Amino acid sequence: MSYPKEMKQRIMADVEKQVDKLIESSDGSPRSLYELEKEIVKIGEQAKKRIAEEIIKYQQKKESKKKLSEMR
Repeated sequence: MSYPKEMKQRIMADVEKQVDKLIESSDGSPRSLYELEKEIVKIGEQAKKRIAEEIIKYQQKKESKKKLSEMR
C-alpha cells in the first residue's frame, strides 16, 4: 500500500474513533447536538492540520530521496 493511502486510512480511523466517542456521549438533546456539532468541527480542523503536516513530511521525504539519488 502506498504511503498516501496509509496516511489517509490512519487519519480517518482516528477521526472516526473520536466522532464515535462524541456521539456515544451525547444525550440527543438540542443543546447536546449543538455541542456535538462544534466538537466534530474541531476534530475536522485538527484532521485538516494533521493532513497538511503529513503531506509536507511526505514531500520532504520524497525530495530528500530525490536529492540523494542525484548526488550519486
